[in-house]
Amino acid sequence: MPRNHKKNFAGRYNLKYTNENLSLAVNAVKRKQLTLRKASEQYGIPRTTLKRKVSGTHTRSYGRQKVLNELEETNLCEGRSEKRFKNNLPGTNFVKHFSKRHPELSEWFGENIKRARANITNEVVNNFFDNLSQSLENVFPCSIINYDETNFTDDPKKQKIITKRGSKHPENILDASKTSISVMMAGNAEGELLPPYIVYKAENLYPTWTENGPQGTRYNRSGSGWFDERIFDD
Repeated sequence: MPRNHKKNFAGRYNLKYTNENLSLAVNAVKRKQLTLRKASEQYGIPRTTLKRKVSGTHTRSYGRQKVLNELEETNLCEGRSEKRFKNNLPGTNFVKHFSKRHPELSEWFGENIKRARANITNEVVNNFFDNLSQSLENVFPCSIINYDETNFTDDPKKQKIITKRGSKHPENILDASKTSISVMMAGNAEGELLPPYIVYKAENLYPTWTENGPQGTRYNRSGSGWFDERIFDD
């Protein structure tokens, strides 16, 4: 979270002048129109500050210095246009040589996750478990059931990304994923695993799709292949 530091101007005489007055005072002294003392009195600028500005020493702004300079911040805001890159995107040769120059980076397949999941913060997770502990008071373990929906696909289409060497689970955020078979797994707090629930993307559910599954497995279908309110209620 960014710090919102408020400057205290009450006891700092040198913070009451404007940049415009400072520029006028420096020009007046450099052109020998005014002495340091006269310029200090006329424009309300401390003589020591004015002397440093005229001589070009200690030119940095007051307070803690920025991490990035003005040019770096501008590049971050506006981006960079490189004519040697087709469509302003680096090619495979550039990436190859860039990786060679930076051995601390390595190439991994990114794990595809939705944007909603990527936006989950530690605060959200901690609040969830705080509320959950209150909700589960005096509830028997056999009545506490956890559901987790997943999907199976034969075409995950993972893409290689460049990340810090040693990263075990680099993630690749996607707006959508391939159509697949949805499966709901469930288990209770006593360690009992319940039969899975499988949903196909189809208008009809064919008998051959329900064969040779785990005992007690339930099957269904939907237009999207995902769990909707009707299927979840079932």
